[in-house]
Amino acid sequence: MFSQNSDSARIQCNGELDIFSKIEFENKAFSAIDKCNTLEIDLSDVEYMDSSGLAGIIGVAKKYAQNNKSIIISGARDSIKSQFRLIDMKTALQKINADNIIKE
Repeated sequence: MFSQNSDSARIQCNGELDIFSKIEFENKAFSAIDKCNTLEIDLSDVEYMDSSGLAGIIGVAKKYAQNNKSIIISGARDSIKSQFRLIDMKTALQKINADNIIKE
């Protein structure tokens, strides 16, 4: 699901964020970059995410940071949060100068 208002956009991911859904996710995120300042990526309905999904999120964050935009990652389940901790997601996002918040 994708929604947007004048300043922000929201992608509600569901099911799996993996090699098969990464392109659709990135297309939705990139299509909003010129229309909003902040993108919320809601992961509350994501049951599984692989390395392609993680790469997709990092790629979107990098593109938004390059355009002086920000993202918010919200609703991640414990299993997804453990993947973020495993790769030290906050440090990875800081290295690309992304103004990102992972909401607990």
